[in-house]
Amino acid sequence: MKKFFYLMTATLSSSLYGTVALSTGTNQAALAGGGVAAPQDSTWVKLNPAAIVGMGNRVDLSLEYLRPQNEIEMGGAGLPNAFENSVDDTGNLFFPHFSMVEQLDSKSAYGVALFVNSGYSSDFSGARSTPGHLGNYDRRLEYNSYKLSLVYAHEFNNGWRVGFGPNLSYARVKTDMLTLTTGQQTRGDNEWDDSFGAGFQLAIHREWDRFAFGMSYTSRTWFSGFDKYDDVTTHPLDMPNILQTGVAYKIKDNLTWTFDWQYLNWSSVQASGNDVTDGGFGWDNHNIFKTGLIWQADDKWTFRGGYSWGEAPIDSEAMFANAFAPIIIEHYLSAGFSYRIDEKWEIAGAYIHGFENSVTDNGGQIPAAEGTEVTSSVDIVNIGVTYYF
Repeated sequence: MKKFFYLMTATLSSSLYGTVALSTGTNQAALAGGGVAAPQDSTWVKLNPAAIVGMGNRVDLSLEYLRPQNEIEMGGAGLPNAFENSVDDTGNLFFPHFSMVEQLDSKSAYGVALFVNSGYSSDFSGARSTPGHLGNYDRRLEYNSYKLSLVYAHEFNNGWRVGFGPNLSYARVKTDMLTLTTGQQTRGDNEWDDSFGAGFQLAIHREWDRFAFGMSYTSRTWFSGFDKYDDVTTHPLDMPNILQTGVAYKIKDNLTWTFDWQYLNWSSVQASGNDVTDGGFGWDNHNIFKTGLIWQADDKWTFRGGYSWGEAPIDSEAMFANAFAPIIIEHYLSAGFSYRIDEKWEIAGAYIHGFENSVTDNGGQIPAAEGTEVTSSVDIVNIGVTYYF
């Protein structure tokens, strides 16, 4: 019974982390979330706030559409739903993003960004467990985490830039998850509950003739707990500290290559880093590598493309516990454009494909879940508009 409670705790926690945002804004999406050393628009308030100096005054708005496709192939004899061989879910998620940068003078600027930091929505065709099947629950989850970033950036006389500021977060969740401490649906009863969090970010940036360097550190986001779902969560669902660093090199005056390394320290958060049997959901620390090209074809058209790879933080020992939000996609390919209409307006578009990946639970932490296979892929479309002032 104790192990089963831990399993359900881990399952909800993993679901709440949902789809960790690959990018914020259209131009970031076109670079697969890379470009920490090559600022493109005001969404770099999030990616590298030090890089906003000299960007000009602009507001960027975008809408991101995600279509994740997930499937659970049942395995084992105890925990999985004995009445269904497989259940699937194809979701439709919309993430809005807003950001603004204003230059205070030639050496300093401030920026504001409001965006969806992570989210997930699942409504599987069948319950994941036998009790859920009998009671028509244990198949739904909806979670959104919003972040407000306020930053200041300054350039020193030696050309180095620094940026810093606070992050304020708000999250909400509802689910009909099963908790086996009672053998019934969670007391939250698929009703919304709220959580608030805070953190900060620090960044540096430097440009030379053809070479540029950038580094950005986002602290852990410390969240309050979800009171309605304290029967299935044992730890606050904090987001981990994140480090992203990278370089950019101008191959030609109108062609720039970027390379980034991003590190997510999941082990620093109990909810993510602990084993399933210790009330967590067994995530490994996450290394992601990103590369991209930026081609400014002329004064109006700019084209971008990117590729991202990182070994999934969820391995085969904890796959069943993370089945509602399978963060297992490892390869992403992206492309996009921006078009300058006139001195005031610009439009942009981007597409990302996350290639299908499958992980099978080996029963290492939950023996009864052995053989459960989870498959996931995603398509993302992002459209944006910019106003210069």
